Amino acid sequence: MKRCKNGVWLLMCCTAISLIAVMGFSHAAGARSSLGGLLVSPAKITASVKPGDVLPPIRVKNTTNEHMVLTAYVGRGEHRLDGSPIYYDSPNERQWGAKHLKLKETELTLAPFEQGIIQAEVAESTAAEGGVYPVIFLEMTANDTKTIGGISRVAVITLLEIASSKPHKAQLAVETVQIEQIAPGAPVDVYALVSNYGHTHAAVYGHIEVKHDEKDVAARLPVEAMTVLPGLSRRIKLGWHPPELPVGTYDVTAKLFSGDTPVKGDKWAFQVSKPYALATLRGDLVSLVPTQTEALVSSDFRAVVHNSGTMPWQASGKLEVVGMDGLPKTQIVLATEEVAPGTSREIDGILPPLPPGRYKMRMHLASDGGRLIEAEQALDVRGRDTLAQIRQ
Repeated sequence: MKRCKNGVWLLMCCTAISLIAVMGFSHAAGARSSLGGLLVSPAKITASVKPGDVLPPIRVKNTTNEHMVLTAYVGRGEHRLDGSPIYYDSPNERQWGAKHLKLKETELTLAPFEQGIIQAEVAESTAAEGGVYPVIFLEMTANDTKTIGGISRVAVITLLEIASSKPHKAQLAVETVQIEQIAPGAPVDVYALVSNYGHTHAAVYGHIEVKHDEKDVAARLPVEAMTVLPGLSRRIKLGWHPPELPVGTYDVTAKLFSGDTPVKGDKWAFQVSKPYALATLRGDLVSLVPTQTEALVSSDFRAVVHNSGTMPWQASGKLEVVGMDGLPKTQIVLATEEVAPGTSREIDGILPPLPPGRYKMRMHLASDGGRLIEAEQALDVRGRDTLAQIRQ
C-alpha cells in the first residue's frame, strides 16, 4: 500500500485508449458542402496479417455533382493522452507507410455519385513485429481545374497485428492515478494513466474500487474497454460525487483485465483531513525551449514548471529525447528545489549533440512517488546551413 499526505493520492490504474476511426477535414472553404463530398467504408480496419495479405476493400463514393479525382497514400497514426488521434503524413511518414502497406490504387477518377474501391496489401518489405498502425489518407479534388472547391480528406485507421512464429503481447503498465477536487463538496475527479510497453495494441476494462476503512462509504468506478497502442499512454478521467466524504483513510484497488488476463494492480490509500476536502499535488509545464537547434553541437535547454496544486513539492525526474521511430536517443536527469503553491521554477540543462532530424522531448517529473508532469514537445535538429537560413 502506498500512502500520500493530506488527502493526495497516486494510484497505478490501467485504462485504455480508443481511436477515432475516421476524421474528415478540409483545406478550403466549401470542401464539404450541401452538394456532397466523400463517403468511405469501412472507417477502421482491424486484422491479424502477414506480408502479402490483402486488407478488406475500402469503398469510396463521390457524392458531389462533379467529376472528382481521388488520391490515396499511406502515413502513420498515434493518439494523444486524451485518446484523440494524431495523423502523420510527412514525406518520411509516407515512406514509412509504403514499407508496411502497398496500395493497389493510388488515384481514381469518379463521376458524380460513382463508387470505387481502394485495396491495400501488406508489403513484403515490412519488418515489423507485433503491431503496426498505418493510416490510409484519401483526398478528393475536382477533376476540372476551373471548378472552385476544396479538398475532402478522410483518414482510415488500421490496427494490424503481424502474425509470426514468435507471438508478441502487450505489456500494460499502470502508471498513476490522481484524485483532484476543485473545492470542498465538489465532485472528486480520478485521473488514470496507463502505458503500453509491448509490441502490439491491447484493450483493457474493469473498475476501480474506493472504500473508507471504517465508514460505509464506497464506490465502484467502471473503466470501459479501450485500446492502448504500443509505446503510447492514455490519461482517462473518472468521476465520483459521493453524498459525503468523511475524514479518514480510503483504500483504493484497481481491478482491471486485458481479455481474460488480470492486469497487475495494487492497493493504495488516501487521506481526507477535513470533511469533503482534498489537498492536491499538481504541476504544469509552462514552457520548454528550444524547439529547434543546430545539429552535432551541444545546446542549452530551459523548462519552466508551475505548482498549480495546494501543496509544496520538490520534483525529480528526467527529460528524454526520442526519435520519430520511438527509440530513446538520450536522457537528462532533472531536479528542482521546493516549489510553493502558485509559484514557478526554472530547470536548466544541456542537450547533447544530436544528428539532424525531428525528435520529441518528453518530460517526466514526480514528487514523493507521485507523478506531477508528463509533457511532450517536438524538437527540430537542423544542419548549420539550414538553421542559418531560417534565422535570416
